[in-house]
Amino acid sequence: MGIEQTVYAVTRMLNRASRTMNLFDGKKYVEKKVAGLTDEEKQLLVKVLKAMGMLVSGDQMEVLRDPSKFDEKSGEEDFGMMWHLTLAANVRYAIKAADPSFDEDGYPTKQDYIMANEILKVMGSSSLSTDVLAQYDDLPSDRPELSGGFETLYRGLQKVPDRVIRRVANKRPWSIKHGVSTSYDKQQAEEFAGMQSDGTSGKQGPAVMFTINNPQKKGFIADELSEFGEQEVILAGDFQINKWILSVNGKMGARIWDNVKKYEVQRGIRTLMQANSETMEIKFIYKEHFRKVDYLSFTDQQKFLDALDKYAFNRSAFETDKLGMPDNVTVWHPTQRTVLIAADVTLI
Repeated sequence: MGIEQTVYAVTRMLNRASRTMNLFDGKKYVEKKVAGLTDEEKQLLVKVLKAMGMLVSGDQMEVLRDPSKFDEKSGEEDFGMMWHLTLAANVRYAIKAADPSFDEDGYPTKQDYIMANEILKVMGSSSLSTDVLAQYDDLPSDRPELSGGFETLYRGLQKVPDRVIRRVANKRPWSIKHGVSTSYDKQQAEEFAGMQSDGTSGKQGPAVMFTINNPQKKGFIADELSEFGEQEVILAGDFQINKWILSVNGKMGARIWDNVKKYEVQRGIRTLMQANSETMEIKFIYKEHFRKVDYLSFTDQQKFLDALDKYAFNRSAFETDKLGMPDNVTVWHPTQRTVLIAADVTLI
């Protein structure tokens, strides 16, 4: 049995204890579980739990991704969070049981950042054998995926640069080898991306919403081991982007007949634009006045992507010969903060 499998099995039981026990009983269970580990396994457990806490806290991510910046950044006011603010109670109990010298009122050191940067890559790409888990499974059953792993995970991103949206649209390889936080709760990820019922972002855009197919059930399940309650799973590897839908709200400049004034006036019509990578169509759904849908259809992928870039981010005059309303539709005004691309991806 590999040391990593042993430690990962124990962390899943610690998570279940955190979900099903009060603090008093949970502390006793955690201490007993840790006591059964070898010294080498205890050392790895401490590293894994510290790295998990440092990532899910979201604190000092720049240094976590590049520990060489520690010396530069650590002199800044309010640098870092004390361990007791970063780690959930049962995690602190587990670390203290494995390493009695652990000071929960201390701060992550440069060595902690270096360690976490390396080990998160392994944690996020890990999977756990059911046979190994069965040897440590001594608590009442809980949600099965919290023991065996999740086949579907979610990740929301907000306020990303335009180039990130273009990268997803072009289906370029997407690396998360450094280890990132995902969630098994779709709503949590959607809320972070600001995703609305019409597929756009509620002023958090440009945003990305990944639905992650995870056939090998990889990932380190943080869940209740996290102090922050976002149903998190740490994941590492590469995404293969399968398909996507991009949505953005805006206004369509058009000439509208005014029934009171009895002549045409220029108006901005609230409009939803959606582009679909599978159909290579861009559609404009008018939310007022016209109550209809216009389409731009493409057979050439590059022309489709060029048009997507034009209409997702730029005030654009229309190719009226391709629209159903060439007489009154004039200019499209996208609202950039509502751009959201929802992508179906597979972890490979």
